[in-house]
Amino acid sequence: MTAPVLRDLDGDGDLEIIFGGFAKYLYVIHHDGTDFGSFPLYVDESIMVAPAVGDIDNDGSDEIVIGTWSNNVWAFELDGTVVSGFPFSTGNKINSDPALADLDGDGTLEILVGSDDNYFYAINSDGSQRFSVNSSSDIRGAPAVEDIDGDGDWEIFFGSNVKKVFGIDHEGNALSGWPQESTSAFKSAPVFADLNNSGQPSIIAATSSGTLYAWDSGGNIMDNFPISLQGTVLGSFAVSDIDGDGDLEIASGASSNLVVIDIKTDGGSGEYWSMYRLNPTRSGNRSDLEMGVEVNHPMLPSQFVVYQNYPNPFNPSTTIRYDLSEQSYVQISIHDLLGRNVRTLVKELQDAGQKSVIWNGKDENGVSMSAGIYFCQVHIPDGSLRTKKMVLLK
Repeated sequence: MTAPVLRDLDGDGDLEIIFGGFAKYLYVIHHDGTDFGSFPLYVDESIMVAPAVGDIDNDGSDEIVIGTWSNNVWAFELDGTVVSGFPFSTGNKINSDPALADLDGDGTLEILVGSDDNYFYAINSDGSQRFSVNSSSDIRGAPAVEDIDGDGDWEIFFGSNVKKVFGIDHEGNALSGWPQESTSAFKSAPVFADLNNSGQPSIIAATSSGTLYAWDSGGNIMDNFPISLQGTVLGSFAVSDIDGDGDLEIASGASSNLVVIDIKTDGGSGEYWSMYRLNPTRSGNRSDLEMGVEVNHPMLPSQFVVYQNYPNPFNPSTTIRYDLSEQSYVQISIHDLLGRNVRTLVKELQDAGQKSVIWNGKDENGVSMSAGIYFCQVHIPDGSLRTKKMVLLK
């Protein structure tokens, strides 16, 4: 089976699950496991890459886009009918997850996909070819889309078995400084993040042999890169401020390990294509960030959880992270070994979601506390109380 896409296709507030497989079926199921509409749909072509979902023809309804091992790119309406003009045929198998983006600003979405025929394709919503780019080898890495130079136009990046990462503009022209070359193939998708708070995202990609690269928009290697991940990398990775300390972390699978790289410079903020298939729902649709799809369908925590503070031990400050499964009145307080309340950090009504708060090691009067053991207590009205032991160093 392919990686799934999550999408509220029928507007009922619940997410449907969309995926394909070698058995030549395209599946769409409700959150309770029942079939959606006329799906599963027998395509008669093996589907080995994740679908992309979006309103490609701007008709007010999503379409599902797939690539197959029979060299075709298909687009289907939600009733299972084929979108007019499809399939689009390439010269070899599709082993690259398709992506969607409005390259020309006309409200319709172009389909971006690589093929084992060595070409990268941009396909219009009517199934016609917009442009193609010869990469000189199979394209196994999925494309990712970002406005890296802030000019209002999308740029597209993808890896190839020719051991290069390509960067092209919205018309298919090579960007200055690209492609960038390594000593092994790029089979995972690039991602983007502002690693150094420059206001522009870096382009981050890993070779299959486990070398992690980061470049600026001009193709210049970033400080402290490349980094060896000590293992084989065949999947994509994610970039986020995992520990809430203001700088970014890069998480990647490498052979049988999960490797997390802590970037030791302040990171910038921005809505970037920073993980596999763009977002937690794996839509592969760049317009989802602009349209607020993730805001409308947030991935809310399923239970009340308080995580161990990080760093711990700490000096001078530490971050306390917690999850709320529903709107709750939250009280977070710091206590010393004698149980005395030295600081109240939070005392308010908060919406459901992933939360965090920083303790700077000071009491209510702004006086720095002495080194020692302290306890963080997080309390919500249903009686739930979580306590975490913290060690302040000097």
